[in-house]
Amino acid sequence: FPGGFDDPKIQKAMRDTTTMDDFYEQYGAEPKRSQHVVLPEFRRDVHVRQVPYQPGLPVYLGVDPGGPNPYAVVVAQDLGDDMVGFIDEIYERRVVTEEVCNLIVNHKAWYKDVSHAIIDSAQWFRERYTFQEKSGIAVYPVRKVTTDFITNSLFFYRKYLRDPDRYMYYVQQFMEERSKRDGIELKEIDETFRKRIWTEAEYQITPEQLRECAKIFIDSEHCPYTVQEHQLYQYHRPRMKFTDYSEMPRRAFDHSVDAARYLIWELKRYGPAREPESYI
Repeated sequence: FPGGFDDPKIQKAMRDTTTMDDFYEQYGAEPKRSQHVVLPEFRRDVHVRQVPYQPGLPVYLGVDPGGPNPYAVVVAQDLGDDMVGFIDEIYERRVVTEEVCNLIVNHKAWYKDVSHAIIDSAQWFRERYTFQEKSGIAVYPVRKVTTDFITNSLFFYRKYLRDPDRYMYYVQQFMEERSKRDGIELKEIDETFRKRIWTEAEYQITPEQLRECAKIFIDSEHCPYTVQEHQLYQYHRPRMKFTDYSEMPRRAFDHSVDAARYLIWELKRYGPAREPESYI
């Protein structure tokens, strides 16, 4: 196509294709994303990079006890400017809390800088106290203070994967450039065409621009399972018409993601400091 993206045949194909995801897969060699992915904002080329451990800075742990499932611990440090870096992970199958704590205490260089850990103790109440006793780390349960904690914490987590204000700046910039190029008045276009331009904007915004919107970064060398779960975490596929499964993720590939979600919820909603709990 001599005209590249602006070639009349390509532009006609874009108008005729059902969805922009289909268009970019068929004509742009961009793999189509699953419609059921829970974290569509996550992109390997944006959020995955080298995030080295910085000795002396506080380290925070997010813990999702395993039982029959993988025992997941994500390790984070504050990168400044409201950004968080996941520097390491523990992702072990068929282990108990004592084994995980032994691994942390005896084999992890960042152990000396750990401030505290956040754990999901709803189903694993005793694990919190076992983890605290065996590791010597202060462990607190995640604060599930909202009526729909999963929905609210996922929404909060997505904002750190992609800051909506910064992202909308680039979307609006793209839409204005597109309107000038094609002589389109944005106020006059219908909702369907507006959604197509929005989808096109997501493909046209560069990874460098999306990195400016990101506040979460995951180390490429030490966190392979955390990266994998961000890509594979999905909703249930609708089985009945008019049934809403929008915030009912599958209980699969959710261990490191849950641990990370708990940690971001605590660090960024309430702040890094935790008051000691009274047992009186």
